[in-house]
This record gives sequence, C-alpha cells and structure tokens, in this order.
Amino acid sequence: MLNPFQLWTTFLRSKRRPQTAGEESDLIYITENIIALTIPGDEGKSWFGSANTIYRSRMLEALMPVVSKHDTRWKMYEVSPVFVSEVCTENFSERVDVFPLGAPQVPPVTAINAFCKSAKRWLEDSSDNVVVVHCKAGRNLTGLMVCCLMLHLRYFSTITEAAKFYSTKHGLDHKILDLPSQARYCRCVQEIVLREQNGTMEAYKGKGFVIKELILRNCPTYLRPGMV
Repeated sequence: MLNPFQLWTTFLRSKRRPQTAGEESDLIYITENIIALTIPGDEGKSWFGSANTIYRSRMLEALMPVVSKHDTRWKMYEVSPVFVSEVCTENFSERVDVFPLGAPQVPPVTAINAFCKSAKRWLEDSSDNVVVVHCKAGRNLTGLMVCCLMLHLRYFSTITEAAKFYSTKHGLDHKILDLPSQARYCRCVQEIVLREQNGTMEAYKGKGFVIKELILRNCPTYLRPGMV
C-alpha cells in the first residue's frame, strides 16, 4: 500500500507539469498564455497548512519559473477565498489582482465576468502577456474561471468544449464543472458572451430577489425538527 507521499507523487506525475532544474512545478500551462497554479495557503494559517507544504512548492518558489520565463509580462489572479500568500503580495503586489471568491459555492456571474474582462484586457495588451490563475486546490475554482476566460477570448464556443480542453491539459481524470450549480453558472456566462458577440446583451441591472418560502421535501432523518 502506498504511503501519502507516494500517492501524491503518483498524482503529480499524472499531471502535465513543466520541470525546473529537474523538479516538478505546480504550474500548468493550459494555453501558451494561461497558467493554472496550485499552491496551498500559508504555513501555520490552518491546521493542516504545514502538511500541505510537504507536498507542494511554496508560492515564491512556484512563481520563479514564471518570472524567469516571462519577466514582467505576467499577471496573477488570486481567486481563492483564503488569504493571499504573504510571500506573493510582498514580492509581487503590483502583479497580483485579488478576486476572493467563495468556495465551494459558485462565484456570482458578475464576479466571473469582472475577472474575465480584466484578464482579457491584459492578454490583449500584448501577445507576450500571460495570466496566472490560482486557488488553493487548483481545480474546480481555477478551472471554472479559466474555462470562462477561454469563452471570453473565443477560444471555444461552448463551456463543454472549454472544460474538456482544460481537463485534458490539466491531466485530470475526472470532469471539472461537475456540480450542477457550476455548470449552470458557466452556461450563463456562455450566454452572456454569445449575446455580447451578437450585440443583443442588455445592461445588467442587478435585480435582486427575496426568498419568502423554502420547502424541504424528504428531509434527511438526521436533521432535528427544529432545524427545518
């Protein structure tokens, strides 16, 4: 039976990761100018933070290949709900945009579009520019944002095509956006992009709704009556 370190090593080898000085990196090039970065929260900030650092590179170490290869032509988007690594903000504050999106819940469509428009502007400023997208797990939230960005960049016409491409590049055996809410929100983004292309997109007015009643059917037995 494999120990945890061997399991993690096997997992790393299954992913399409570049190597620097013979060591595997937590950087995955989804396209030539879109990079997915997997880094845990800072050591000591969570109960299991120290254990995570055994298996993954620190933020500064992981970003060094980006700095070396792309010089000043990179920009990082932090979309994790946890705090941003102090190493990152102290050393590269001018190159980091923070979108503290909630996880595991799906980010608001407005937040997704704000990220996509910002990243799109940066990429369109120069063909040499690259974006680095980071969340703690480096999977669902990063995948969601990258897939929506590829829609805005018109790399793909549907979210299904974008998600399939992302999974292949990331070396994932399972599909991303497998939660119904994730798929639903991404389809909303897909519709927005389509309407913007057709010139039929109306301005979003931020209309809200009030939930007046919530009915639970077949409520699990472990819930106490007072909790319903």
